[in-house]
Amino acid sequence: MPYKLSDKLVVGVASSALFDTRKSQQVFKEKGVEGFVRHQLALEQTPYNCGTAFPLIKSLLGLNQLFGGERVVEVLVLSQNSPRASIRILNSVKHHGLDITRGAFTSGNAVSYLHAYNVALFLSKNVEDVTAAMEQGVAGGIIYDPPGEIDVPTDQLRVAFDGDAVVFSDQSQRIYDSKGIEAFHAHESENAKKPLPEGPFAPLLHLIAKLQSKNKESGIPESGASPIRTALVTARNSPSDERVVRTFEAWRLELDEIHFLGGVEKPEILRRFRPHIFFDDQSVHAEGASTKVPSCLVPVLDRATNTDESEAEKVTIPETTSNQEIQLRPVNQRDFLKRARSVFEPYSPTVGSRRILSTEIKDFLNRSSKFDGKKRAEILLELEKYSLEKELQTHDPILNREGLEVPAKVRQLVKKFI
Repeated sequence: MPYKLSDKLVVGVASSALFDTRKSQQVFKEKGVEGFVRHQLALEQTPYNCGTAFPLIKSLLGLNQLFGGERVVEVLVLSQNSPRASIRILNSVKHHGLDITRGAFTSGNAVSYLHAYNVALFLSKNVEDVTAAMEQGVAGGIIYDPPGEIDVPTDQLRVAFDGDAVVFSDQSQRIYDSKGIEAFHAHESENAKKPLPEGPFAPLLHLIAKLQSKNKESGIPESGASPIRTALVTARNSPSDERVVRTFEAWRLELDEIHFLGGVEKPEILRRFRPHIFFDDQSVHAEGASTKVPSCLVPVLDRATNTDESEAEKVTIPETTSNQEIQLRPVNQRDFLKRARSVFEPYSPTVGSRRILSTEIKDFLNRSSKFDGKKRAEILLELEKYSLEKELQTHDPILNREGLEVPAKVRQLVKKFI
């Protein structure tokens, strides 16, 4: 009888998130695919050390023991590695005693299989892969390097989320971005009894709540502690807090903790909560939290959908001649990423059928995509107003790993805007 994944919480994890693969990734950058494969084959009996997501995955798999042998959680390794280079990963899974029996090693595009495996959460260090997962409607997190010490409970899974653009849609966030804090508070007060729309991580939170409910039905452990604890850690505060509480009531979800911080920094609050993972859509918060707890950045695909304020965001830079005054209009995030990537991709190495951007450029795109629509338009204008083909002046290894030449101007842009 076929094994069904439809009734389980399925987590897909890249080897870069599960294990500390930084040295191997450096080999890949310096020596390419074949050099990377030789490196993996030579070290296939040397297990990787644990990565940022390791405690989370171990705790998730531990939930299966609470339900009388019924597997409520499945974890599979989704890797861009080729089958030839997979043995070291498989041996590392066994070495660390992880109950992972499924994996996909695809020599490239692993994220195209997310729906086939019914994945509800995908974790990786690869910005493009996580963005692609989000575009498919799968909750995804770009995982940071682990903090100096990971201090998490061994008998309880703890997950923390930011609110807007993570658990909730970014509808209200766009009002804050475009009109400021006073307009945001006024809007949320006016709509306090109207549930917020679901964000990309709402389905995952519902699945976690389902596991919590199932555990209660089977009997609380003798210690009285639930095996799963959830927290919302949001920059919201009064008067925008009531809408959050009422939203969870409407969704029939009970979070264990909600922290309305109103400008208080998140890292120390999170350090006290001790989550196995924290998800936030703003790099300033996610990166700061990553120094204290395992953290992920949630890419925001498009701040320009489903709100009255969105129409301006949908308008891109108009066609102009060199003699016309260029009127900058906001550019939505999806268009920005697509067009900005097209500038860099011709000068990036090819792996399989994909162009692989350097870490520095991925970081540049991710950070600059978080700006408001007008700032994104300004960056795009600078990137697109000259032809790269005509300005190949200097070799710049920061922007590519194949020794291809790129304009010095582009490197200056990275420094200018970030």
